[in-house]
Amino acid sequence: MSKEHQSVTITEELLQMLGEKAATVNAAYSDFYDWMLEKGNNPRREKGLKEGTARNYVDRLDQLHRFSITYLDPEELTTIDDADADALLRLIDLGDIAKQKGANAGSEYSEAAKRKFSDALQKYFEWRYYERAMTYEWEPKINFSDGHGESAYRFTYRELGLVLNEAESYGSLPSYYDTTNEERDRIDGLVAQRLGLPKEDVTQNDWLHADWSSKINSLVTVSYDAGLTPIEIANAKTTWYDPQTQTLKIPTEFACKEREKQKVGLADDTAADLSNWIRERRHLKVYDGSNKLWLNRQGNPYQSGSLCNIIRNLCEEAGV
Repeated sequence: MSKEHQSVTITEELLQMLGEKAATVNAAYSDFYDWMLEKGNNPRREKGLKEGTARNYVDRLDQLHRFSITYLDPEELTTIDDADADALLRLIDLGDIAKQKGANAGSEYSEAAKRKFSDALQKYFEWRYYERAMTYEWEPKINFSDGHGESAYRFTYRELGLVLNEAESYGSLPSYYDTTNEERDRIDGLVAQRLGLPKEDVTQNDWLHADWSSKINSLVTVSYDAGLTPIEIANAKTTWYDPQTQTLKIPTEFACKEREKQKVGLADDTAADLSNWIRERRHLKVYDGSNKLWLNRQGNPYQSGSLCNIIRNLCEEAGV
């Protein structure tokens, strides 16, 4: 991969804390950043993250590194070990580590912010597992949720990662020969978008190369981040999503009765998944005249039974 992107450097605050070890940490952060751009979205398939997403992870890790030195006084300053990662999340969860700057200094981090700290640590340890000879995959002992209290997720971190990775490639195009000329013209536009080709150059063989969809991936990742219930998935509309703030707003009349937060933040990767799907769905005839976020192939909202089947299929494909 070409490295024609801006490099990353640790903050001045962390540099001062590290002293003569700053160069070592700066080099490690640079390697971490490059790995995320090349493989950070899916290491097994070597799919990278966008620069903005990767930079956000680095920024949060820098902040966590400073928290580690300030609150935990570790013997080894150049890395964050797994025990310290668990301790940091515990302190953040209890509010003992609070916001440091601005008008809200001293106040507890929101649930969304806590989860983003956890996400950054997970990505950091994932890099160390794949690239730095770490012999096991770290799993946080605290799971933060932006949704309606208790998370419905019961997988281990490793299992969840396998299911989410499988969701990225789940979904396919209809058979080339089973489509009408009008449908084929529409899907040619979708294939062109996926492969970065001019629409007029799309061939039958290109359909095979583009045989994936971001629908299920967005449905799974958004539902996980926002804690959506089946009824909320069925009611979800494109107007609920604000790409500028990367938030999903569930109107009270469409929310389940247990939901405590109507407005929930999405992780950077999840927001990118949802934006990709919203662009893709414009090419699909089943969504003509509908602002429903997700519909099945028959043009109907997903029900709890079909959603369970999707998760069951993902688990089977992922070996969970």
